[in-house]
Amino acid sequence: MHKHAAALLVAFLVFPSVPALAEEVTRERAAELMEWCQKERAQKIAPLKAKDIEKCVNEQGWDQATCESRNEHWGERRRGPNGMVPGLFWDSELCEKAVQSDKYFKANPRAQSYQLD
Repeated sequence: MHKHAAALLVAFLVFPSVPALAEEVTRERAAELMEWCQKERAQKIAPLKAKDIEKCVNEQGWDQATCESRNEHWGERRRGPNGMVPGLFWDSELCEKAVQSDKYFKANPRAQSYQLD
């Protein structure tokens, strides 16, 4: 066995949990992450929104079109009695990466890439 190969083997045995390399995110990748995040959120919000629309029609007596209109932005950020209420389902790993990347590029307009941890 070569010296270098033996050294690598020892390094893998002694340090098995070497942290993964940070992910490099470009502006284009950041936009893709945000798009995927929004799609993921929409899929999670849709059944809850539909349930609220059904409740509006069946329990509150409004017509379908009115209930759909009243719930158009269901699950999105809104103004509440104590300030802004955040939108739902931003806490997934995908959305956290998307938001983190978006914030970085807004704060660093000349940057072309970002190292995500």
